[in-house]
Amino acid sequence: MRIGDECITMRYFMILTASVLLIIAQSASAGEPQTIVIDSVLVTVLEKADVPAREAGLLATLKIREGDLVRAGQVLGGLDDTMPKLERDRVNAELDLAKQRSTNDVRIRFSEKAEAVTRAELKRAQESIEKFSKAISQTEMDRLRLSTEKSTLEVEQARREQQGAELETRVKEQELRLADQAVHRRAIIAPISGIVVQVSKSPGEWVQPGETVLRILRVDLLRAEGFADARLMHRRQSGQPVTLTVDQPGEKSLMFSGKLVFISPEVNRFNGQVRVWAEIENPMLTLRSGLTATMTVTSKADEDNEPAGK
Repeated sequence: MRIGDECITMRYFMILTASVLLIIAQSASAGEPQTIVIDSVLVTVLEKADVPAREAGLLATLKIREGDLVRAGQVLGGLDDTMPKLERDRVNAELDLAKQRSTNDVRIRFSEKAEAVTRAELKRAQESIEKFSKAISQTEMDRLRLSTEKSTLEVEQARREQQGAELETRVKEQELRLADQAVHRRAIIAPISGIVVQVSKSPGEWVQPGETVLRILRVDLLRAEGFADARLMHRRQSGQPVTLTVDQPGEKSLMFSGKLVFISPEVNRFNGQVRVWAEIENPMLTLRSGLTATMTVTSKADEDNEPAGK
C-alpha cells in the first residue's frame, strides 16, 4: 500500500472515531433533564392598573374596599350620571319618532293614488277633445295638466320626506350611541383582574378626568426576573418550564411553577450575564411581590441541542 493511501485511510478512521464519540456523548445525556439555577430572582407584579375617572363629576358610588378581589370588566362604582341618562332618554324618544316617520308610507300611497286620479281625469279630457274639439275649454285643460303635475310633485316630495326621516333615524342612532357612551364613561370599571390595594377617593368627592380613584394589582400571575450566565441561556427558548423556590426561615420552602417568557439579546460585557424573566402561576395567592427567590429553568437535552435561531 502506498503512503498516500495510508494517510487517506487514517483520516477516514479519525473522522469515524470522532463521529462515534459525539454520538455516544449525545446519547449519554439525551434522557437526562438539564437545569439552570438562577439565584436572587426578584418577584414583581406582572400587571397593575391605576384606575382613573374618565369624566369630571361627583363620585356617587364605590362598591369595593382595599383587599377586595375584582375581575376584569367589573363595575366598581361610578360618577353621578343623572344628566347623561336624561339626555339618553331624550335621544331615545327622538329616535323612536324618526323610526315611525321613516316607516310610515301613508303619505306616499295617498299621493300616488291622487296622481293616478288626476292622470285619469286628464286622459278622459284629452279623449273628449279628440271626439269633440270644443267639449272642454282650454282653461280647464290647463287646470287638469297643472293638477296632474302637482300630484306627481307631491309623490316625489313624500318620498323625499321619507328618505329624510331615514337619514334622521341614522343620525339619532349615532346620537344614542354617544349618549350611551357618555353614561358608560361615568362608570368606574376594573381593566384587569386582581386585588384592590389602594382606594384614593370616597363617595361624595369631586374627581377630575384622569384622576386615580383606585389601584389594582394582578396577583394570580406574577413575574420573576433575574440574571443568568449568557453561555448557559443561549440555547434556551421562551415557553420552557421553570420552578420558583421561595425559602422561608424555619418553614418549608414554597415552590411555584411557571414558564420562561423572555431572554434578553443583550449580554452584559462586564459579567457575561443576560436578563431573563418568567411568568409564575400563583393560584392560591401565597406568592407576594417583592420577595426574592431561586428559579430553576428545566429543559430536555434534545430541546437544548436545537439551533438557537429556531
